[in-house]
Amino acid sequence: MQDLDPRLGREPIINSQGQLIGFNLCCAEPSPVASRDGDRFAPDAQTRAVLGQVASLLKDAGRDPVLGPHKGFIPVDARSLQDTDVLDQALQRLSPQATVLSLAADCKPQTQTVERLVQLRERGFGVAARADQSAQERAAWLDVATHLKVDIRRLDAQSEAVLLPTLHYGSQMLIAESVDTAEAARHCLDLGFQALQGSQVGRVEALAQVRIGIDHDCARAVLARLSAGAGIHELDALIRTDVALCWRLLRYVRTANFGMHVPVRSLWHAIEMVGRSRLERWMRLLLDSVEDLSPIAARLAHGAALRGKALELMGRDYFDDREQGNLFLTGAFATLPAVTLRPMAEAVQAIALPGPVVDALVEGSGPYGTLLNLVQALEQDRPQEVEALGESLSMSPVVLARARRLMAGLQACPQSSSVTAGVRG
Repeated sequence: MQDLDPRLGREPIINSQGQLIGFNLCCAEPSPVASRDGDRFAPDAQTRAVLGQVASLLKDAGRDPVLGPHKGFIPVDARSLQDTDVLDQALQRLSPQATVLSLAADCKPQTQTVERLVQLRERGFGVAARADQSAQERAAWLDVATHLKVDIRRLDAQSEAVLLPTLHYGSQMLIAESVDTAEAARHCLDLGFQALQGSQVGRVEALAQVRIGIDHDCARAVLARLSAGAGIHELDALIRTDVALCWRLLRYVRTANFGMHVPVRSLWHAIEMVGRSRLERWMRLLLDSVEDLSPIAARLAHGAALRGKALELMGRDYFDDREQGNLFLTGAFATLPAVTLRPMAEAVQAIALPGPVVDALVEGSGPYGTLLNLVQALEQDRPQEVEALGESLSMSPVVLARARRLMAGLQACPQSSSVTAGVRG
């Protein structure tokens, strides 16, 4: 069977006052395989595939672009609870107090499953169990559950009269699922549900990339220098002042490739492949059709440019001019997952990048990987890792101190809506 590659989505959950309390992370499209109980998502292979996507995306993009300050309800089943590699990759990126493990509909309270959940509860994670199972299964979950979910499509008058009153005795938050009409929402609140989830609350939203735009001032400057007959290397230096423009150009080359099935060696090589006349037409089209940088995109691009510039400057002692340009791309595109909301391994497939840049971004390996790891360690103030990476690069204490000063100076630059404010000159 072909591996599932779901587009990650999130479904809002609100409390009885209408306030957003969290997101249920799931597949953005229904699985083609229907589960036996009619649940929206296949609870076996797809649950683990979504969990793998969550782990990769959180590793590469961080928590904030995916969940913001809200709780994350992460799908798990019996098998994924025992597959500690994938689960722990996701959980180590999350705050236990802001994370709830949402058990699949077919997850049964077997001894191994309950013991694993007890361990996770001791670490501070929440557990959302199914309350619409048999009485024996439901009772087994009560000791570990912090939330109880009920699919209201399975409720009838008898279960409302018998089941729901027993659930109100515990301390668990009671969540109604499949709340698809305003009438159903009112009825659930009347029944005492403390939170609601369903299309009436909000449909599953595919996590989409940031609308990145371009720096129009930079684009106009490129056009002016093209008209003046600027050479490839001058155009390369100018385009690199706008990370968003770099990204669009390399995506354009990847999409078109102009009949030349050859790898891109650098940004200047990509410019050379496009050609002056085609580049001029494409730049004019961008100015007419693509918006200027939004505030969110400007912040992302600014940080990307600073990291790219830092990597480029640190590499002067190790690489020639062309490879320093690739170091800039490596540092700048380290933020791709935060822009595209896709794991890095998928995000790099959409753009034409030199092989060593891809190796550094995806695996942290290759000639540029160690320098990228060093820049990230400096950014995140991990001194022991900085020392180890500096030693692996045979950096003298003087050069390492210069790298620290460089990062501190770049990070102190005032943020601007224009990427060029941080890197020009």
